[in-house]
Amino acid sequence: MTEVAEQRITQSVEPSSGGEWMRLARWGATGLVGFSLGLQLVVGLIPPVLVIGVVFGVLAVFLTGERRRLGLIAATLAAVTIVGNAPFIIEDLAHPNGGWVFALTLLSVLAGAAVIIGGLGVFFGWSPKPIFAIAVTFGAILAMGTVVSLVSAASEESVVAAAADVAVTAQGVQFGPTEIVLTADSSGVWIDNKDGVRHTFTIDDLAIDLELPGNTARRVDIEAPSGEYAVVCEVPGHENMLATLTIEG
Repeated sequence: MTEVAEQRITQSVEPSSGGEWMRLARWGATGLVGFSLGLQLVVGLIPPVLVIGVVFGVLAVFLTGERRRLGLIAATLAAVTIVGNAPFIIEDLAHPNGGWVFALTLLSVLAGAAVIIGGLGVFFGWSPKPIFAIAVTFGAILAMGTVVSLVSAASEESVVAAAADVAVTAQGVQFGPTEIVLTADSSGVWIDNKDGVRHTFTIDDLAIDLELPGNTARRVDIEAPSGEYAVVCEVPGHENMLATLTIEG
Protein backbone atom coordinates (compact mmCIF):
# COMPACT_ATOMS: atom_id res chain seq x y z
CA MET A 1 0.00 0.00 0.00
CA THR A 2 1.42 3.37 -0.96
CA GLU A 3 2.01 6.16 1.55
CA VAL A 4 -0.59 8.35 -0.17
CA ALA A 5 -3.22 5.61 0.11
CA GLU A 6 -2.42 5.12 3.80
CA GLN A 7 -2.85 8.85 4.43
CA ARG A 8 -6.25 8.82 2.69
CA ILE A 9 -7.43 5.88 4.78
CA THR A 10 -6.21 7.56 7.96
CA GLN A 11 -7.98 10.80 7.09
CA SER A 12 -11.24 8.95 6.40
CA VAL A 13 -11.11 7.10 9.75
CA GLU A 14 -9.80 9.72 12.17
CA PRO A 15 -12.17 12.56 13.16
CA SER A 16 -11.31 16.04 12.01
CA SER A 17 -9.53 18.04 14.70
CA GLY A 18 -11.30 21.21 13.55
CA GLY A 19 -14.73 19.65 14.00
CA GLU A 20 -13.88 18.51 17.52
CA TRP A 21 -12.66 21.93 18.60
CA MET A 22 -15.68 23.56 16.99
CA ARG A 23 -17.91 21.26 19.03
CA LEU A 24 -16.23 22.52 22.21
CA ALA A 25 -16.79 26.12 21.07
CA ARG A 26 -20.45 25.36 20.34
CA TRP A 27 -20.98 23.88 23.81
CA GLY A 28 -19.33 26.98 25.28
CA ALA A 29 -21.64 29.26 23.30
CA THR A 30 -24.61 27.25 24.53
CA GLY A 31 -23.34 27.68 28.08
CA LEU A 32 -23.28 31.46 27.62
CA VAL A 33 -26.90 31.32 26.46
CA GLY A 34 -27.72 29.37 29.63
CA PHE A 35 -25.90 31.98 31.71
CA SER A 36 -27.88 34.78 30.09
CA LEU A 37 -31.24 33.13 30.65
CA GLY A 38 -30.40 31.97 34.16
CA LEU A 39 -29.13 35.32 35.38
CA GLN A 40 -32.22 37.12 34.14
CA LEU A 41 -34.46 34.59 35.86
CA VAL A 42 -32.63 35.25 39.13
CA VAL A 43 -32.05 39.01 38.86
CA GLY A 44 -34.48 40.28 36.24
CA LEU A 45 -34.08 41.75 32.77
CA ILE A 46 -30.55 43.00 32.10
CA PRO A 47 -30.30 44.26 28.48
CA PRO A 48 -26.50 43.72 28.04
CA VAL A 49 -26.80 40.16 29.37
CA LEU A 50 -29.73 39.56 27.02
CA VAL A 51 -27.54 40.69 24.12
CA ILE A 52 -24.87 38.18 25.17
CA GLY A 53 -27.46 35.41 25.08
CA VAL A 54 -28.74 36.39 21.65
CA VAL A 55 -25.26 36.78 20.09
CA PHE A 56 -23.95 33.45 21.33
CA GLY A 57 -27.25 31.74 20.63
CA VAL A 58 -26.87 32.70 16.97
CA LEU A 59 -23.21 31.65 17.01
CA ALA A 60 -24.09 28.25 18.47
CA VAL A 61 -26.20 27.52 15.39
CA PHE A 62 -23.31 28.16 12.99
CA LEU A 63 -20.39 26.75 14.98
CA THR A 64 -20.10 23.53 13.00
CA GLY A 65 -17.51 21.95 10.75
CA GLU A 66 -14.10 23.53 10.27
CA ARG A 67 -14.86 27.18 9.64
CA ARG A 68 -11.53 28.57 10.76
CA ARG A 69 -12.50 32.24 10.44
CA LEU A 70 -15.75 31.69 12.30
CA GLY A 71 -13.82 29.93 15.05
CA LEU A 72 -11.54 32.94 15.37
CA ILE A 73 -14.51 35.33 15.37
CA ALA A 74 -16.22 33.33 18.11
CA ALA A 75 -13.03 33.25 20.21
CA THR A 76 -12.62 37.01 19.81
CA LEU A 77 -16.23 37.74 20.80
CA ALA A 78 -15.93 35.52 23.86
CA ALA A 79 -12.70 37.23 24.91
CA VAL A 80 -14.25 40.69 24.48
CA THR A 81 -17.28 39.57 26.50
CA ILE A 82 -15.18 38.33 29.40
CA VAL A 83 -12.83 41.33 29.43
CA GLY A 84 -15.70 43.81 29.06
CA ASN A 85 -17.54 42.26 31.99
CA ALA A 86 -14.44 41.73 34.14
CA PRO A 87 -15.52 44.17 36.93
CA PHE A 88 -18.83 42.32 37.37
CA ILE A 89 -17.19 38.90 37.11
CA ILE A 90 -14.52 39.71 39.69
CA GLU A 91 -17.09 41.17 42.08
CA ASP A 92 -19.41 38.14 41.83
CA LEU A 93 -16.65 35.53 42.09
CA ALA A 94 -15.18 37.31 45.13
CA HIS A 95 -18.38 36.47 47.04
CA PRO A 96 -19.03 32.71 47.06
CA ASN A 97 -22.11 33.28 49.21
CA GLY A 98 -23.77 34.74 46.12
CA GLY A 99 -25.55 31.43 45.48
CA TRP A 100 -26.94 31.11 41.98
CA VAL A 101 -25.39 34.39 40.87
CA PHE A 102 -21.93 33.05 41.77
CA ALA A 103 -22.65 29.77 39.98
CA LEU A 104 -23.96 31.50 36.86
CA THR A 105 -20.99 33.88 36.77
CA LEU A 106 -18.63 30.92 37.06
CA LEU A 107 -20.55 29.25 34.22
CA SER A 108 -20.07 32.36 32.05
CA VAL A 109 -16.30 32.35 32.61
CA LEU A 110 -15.91 28.64 31.89
CA ALA A 111 -18.24 28.77 28.89
CA GLY A 112 -16.41 31.80 27.52
CA ALA A 113 -13.09 30.03 27.99
CA ALA A 114 -14.47 27.01 26.12
CA VAL A 115 -15.45 29.24 23.18
CA ILE A 116 -12.02 30.88 23.16
CA ILE A 117 -10.09 27.60 23.36
CA GLY A 118 -12.37 25.83 20.88
CA GLY A 119 -12.30 28.70 18.42
CA LEU A 120 -8.51 28.97 18.54
CA GLY A 121 -8.22 25.19 18.24
CA VAL A 122 -10.20 25.31 15.01
CA PHE A 123 -8.25 28.26 13.65
CA PHE A 124 -4.79 26.86 14.39
CA GLY A 125 -5.66 23.21 13.76
CA TRP A 126 -4.60 21.95 17.18
CA SER A 127 -4.66 18.26 18.05
CA PRO A 128 -8.03 17.30 19.59
CA LYS A 129 -6.45 15.12 22.29
CA PRO A 130 -6.81 17.66 25.17
CA ILE A 131 -10.51 18.34 24.51
CA PHE A 132 -11.89 15.61 26.77
CA ALA A 133 -9.63 16.66 29.65
CA ILE A 134 -10.65 20.31 29.20
CA ALA A 135 -14.36 19.45 29.21
CA VAL A 136 -14.06 17.25 32.31
CA THR A 137 -11.98 19.86 34.16
CA PHE A 138 -14.39 22.67 33.36
CA GLY A 139 -17.37 20.54 34.37
CA ALA A 140 -15.74 19.59 37.68
CA ILE A 141 -14.90 23.22 38.47
CA LEU A 142 -18.47 24.31 37.74
CA ALA A 143 -19.97 21.51 39.84
CA MET A 144 -17.70 22.14 42.83
CA GLY A 145 -18.11 25.90 42.62
CA THR A 146 -21.90 25.61 42.49
CA VAL A 147 -22.04 23.30 45.51
CA VAL A 148 -19.71 25.50 47.57
CA SER A 149 -21.64 28.64 46.66
CA LEU A 150 -25.08 27.22 47.44
CA VAL A 151 -23.89 25.81 50.77
CA SER A 152 -22.26 29.15 51.61
CA ALA A 153 -25.42 31.07 50.68
CA ALA A 154 -27.60 28.71 52.73
CA SER A 155 -25.40 29.30 55.79
CA GLU A 156 -26.12 33.04 55.78
CA GLU A 157 -28.59 33.85 58.56
CA SER A 158 -30.79 36.91 58.78
CA VAL A 159 -30.48 39.40 61.64
CA VAL A 160 -33.59 40.29 63.63
CA ALA A 161 -34.54 43.96 63.72
CA ALA A 162 -34.20 45.88 66.96
CA ALA A 163 -37.34 47.45 68.39
CA ALA A 164 -36.37 51.01 67.40
CA ASP A 165 -34.95 50.20 63.96
CA VAL A 166 -36.22 51.84 60.78
CA ALA A 167 -37.06 49.12 58.24
CA VAL A 168 -35.73 49.32 54.68
CA THR A 169 -36.26 46.85 51.86
CA ALA A 170 -33.88 46.03 49.02
CA GLN A 171 -35.99 44.61 46.21
CA GLY A 172 -35.88 44.81 42.44
CA VAL A 173 -32.42 46.40 42.74
CA GLN A 174 -34.01 49.36 44.55
CA PHE A 175 -34.09 50.60 48.13
CA GLY A 176 -37.50 51.22 49.62
CA PRO A 177 -38.25 53.73 50.86
CA THR A 178 -35.73 55.95 49.11
CA GLU A 179 -36.18 58.56 51.86
CA ILE A 180 -35.03 56.99 55.14
CA VAL A 181 -35.63 59.08 58.25
CA LEU A 182 -34.05 58.45 61.65
CA THR A 183 -35.64 60.31 64.52
CA ALA A 184 -34.28 60.76 68.02
CA ASP A 185 -36.09 57.58 69.00
CA SER A 186 -34.49 55.45 66.26
CA SER A 187 -31.49 53.25 66.98
CA GLY A 188 -30.48 52.12 63.51
CA VAL A 189 -31.56 50.73 60.16
CA TRP A 190 -32.69 47.17 59.42
CA ILE A 191 -32.41 46.20 55.76
CA ASP A 192 -34.27 43.20 54.34
CA ASN A 193 -32.72 42.07 51.05
CA LYS A 194 -35.49 40.31 49.16
CA ASP A 195 -33.41 39.97 45.98
CA GLY A 196 -31.56 36.78 45.18
CA VAL A 197 -28.39 38.81 44.64
CA ARG A 198 -26.11 40.59 47.07
CA HIS A 199 -26.26 44.32 47.72
CA THR A 200 -24.49 46.73 50.01
CA PHE A 201 -25.91 49.45 52.22
CA THR A 202 -23.16 52.01 51.92
CA ILE A 203 -22.90 55.51 53.37
CA ASP A 204 -19.46 56.86 52.59
CA ASP A 205 -19.82 59.95 54.79
CA LEU A 206 -20.44 57.72 57.83
CA ALA A 207 -17.91 55.00 56.91
CA ILE A 208 -20.75 52.44 56.72
CA ASP A 209 -20.42 49.59 54.23
CA LEU A 210 -22.86 46.84 55.18
CA GLU A 211 -22.91 43.61 53.15
CA LEU A 212 -26.39 42.32 52.25
CA PRO A 213 -26.23 38.71 51.00
CA GLY A 214 -29.13 37.63 48.82
CA ASN A 215 -32.40 36.87 50.63
CA THR A 216 -31.09 37.88 54.06
CA ALA A 217 -31.60 40.77 56.47
CA ARG A 218 -28.94 42.85 58.22
CA ARG A 219 -28.98 45.85 60.56
CA VAL A 220 -26.62 48.67 61.43
CA ASP A 221 -26.54 51.08 64.35
CA ILE A 222 -26.18 54.68 63.27
CA GLU A 223 -24.96 57.52 65.43
CA ALA A 224 -24.22 60.67 63.48
CA PRO A 225 -24.90 64.42 63.45
CA SER A 226 -28.19 65.67 62.06
CA GLY A 227 -28.28 66.01 58.31
CA GLU A 228 -28.74 64.18 55.04
CA TYR A 229 -26.49 61.37 53.85
CA ALA A 230 -26.36 59.57 50.49
CA VAL A 231 -27.00 55.81 50.55
CA VAL A 232 -25.76 53.66 47.68
CA CYS A 233 -25.22 50.05 46.71
CA GLU A 234 -21.63 49.51 45.59
CA VAL A 235 -22.22 46.30 43.65
CA PRO A 236 -21.25 46.97 40.00
CA GLY A 237 -24.36 47.45 37.89
CA HIS A 238 -26.44 48.67 40.83
CA GLU A 239 -25.54 52.35 40.38
CA ASN A 240 -29.21 53.37 40.32
CA MET A 241 -29.83 51.81 43.73
CA LEU A 242 -29.89 55.05 45.70
CA ALA A 243 -31.53 56.46 48.82
CA THR A 244 -31.18 59.39 51.20
CA LEU A 245 -30.78 58.98 54.95
CA THR A 246 -32.02 61.92 57.00
CA ILE A 247 -31.05 62.11 60.65
CA GLU A 248 -33.24 64.45 62.62
CA GLY A 249 -31.97 66.30 65.65
